[in-house]
Amino acid sequence: MPEPVSPYHPTRAEQETVIRWDREDPLAHLFSASPVVWRKLARLGLEPTRRSTVRGAEVGRFYRVPLARLRWSVARERVEGAPKRIGNAAALARARERKASAE
Repeated sequence: MPEPVSPYHPTRAEQETVIRWDREDPLAHLFSASPVVWRKLARLGLEPTRRSTVRGAEVGRFYRVPLARLRWSVARERVEGAPKRIGNAAALARARERKASAE
């Protein structure tokens, strides 16, 4: 009698999401093994173009996303003593000068 096959359960570290795009293709290619990301993409109306399975269980989804819909950013590190908005540094300096001259 064959041994029962245990279901595949990826670890949290294995539940990765990879985004690949280049300057020539108008689409970003996205692979995700994270059910959290699957739900977010479904809420945005994106359907997977392909699904990956292991022992019959779905473990990954592939998507194609138009570059116009893709937003990517990295937050700046907060520097101690720096103004909250980098673009406001000049306005902050002027306000400090006005305050100092009014005193």
